[in-house]
Amino acid sequence: MRFRSPLIDRTSLIIAAVLAALTIVCVLVVDRAAAYWVRDLDPVVRAPFMAIRNVGEGSYWLIPSALIALIALIAAWRAKGRRWSPLVATLGRAALFVFTTLAMSSIALHIIKAVVGRARPRMLMREDVYGFAPFNIDSDFSSLPSGHTNTLFAAALALGYLAPRFCVPFLAIALIFSAPRVFAGSHFPGDVLAGIALAVVIAPLIHRWFEAKRLLFVPEASGGTKRVLTVALLKRLWRRAWFR
Repeated sequence: MRFRSPLIDRTSLIIAAVLAALTIVCVLVVDRAAAYWVRDLDPVVRAPFMAIRNVGEGSYWLIPSALIALIALIAAWRAKGRRWSPLVATLGRAALFVFTTLAMSSIALHIIKAVVGRARPRMLMREDVYGFAPFNIDSDFSSLPSGHTNTLFAAALALGYLAPRFCVPFLAIALIFSAPRVFAGSHFPGDVLAGIALAVVIAPLIHRWFEAKRLLFVPEASGGTKRVLTVALLKRLWRRAWFR
């Protein structure tokens, strides 16, 4: 019998569990040494990482996806019945899916940051503080999970659900732009792993919610999921919008 959790698939659960275990290993064994190693790197080596360290800034992803979803869905609603309305509505729902994944992941992230209260690498370098101060909203104690990493992987997974063929490239890009958080001295390696783990949990939950509402995805009798948004659908809607 095929296992299928009502909330999250088995593969995502396993990946998240492995990442959580690796996070613990990093906290106990790796992170302190890694922070000192990064500190002692040649500035020339660190410079490229410093230049791209903020690509995962949440506002860079949340605001555009929210605006696209809002504008597209309002336009489709106001123009209901016109030939181009289904195309715009479909694209608006896709943007809404990405935004919802990012927003829910961000909310969970900030709750965990406050509860865990992990000291950032700069606290180790500046005051020799390494550890946790739970229930702390000070930015110096908001290292775990990495927010930029979480944003990048939440976006990559959301886009991967919409375009499975490109899921691996999306994840590879997310990983490339997450590494600078460590090399810039903003996070420990364990923080990056925790950020990925959180995205791996949240993205399937949002996917399942959209599936339950039959927005972009529909459940199949076999227990799988069928994507509504396909290249064939977009081509059909495009032709309907402009050539009929």
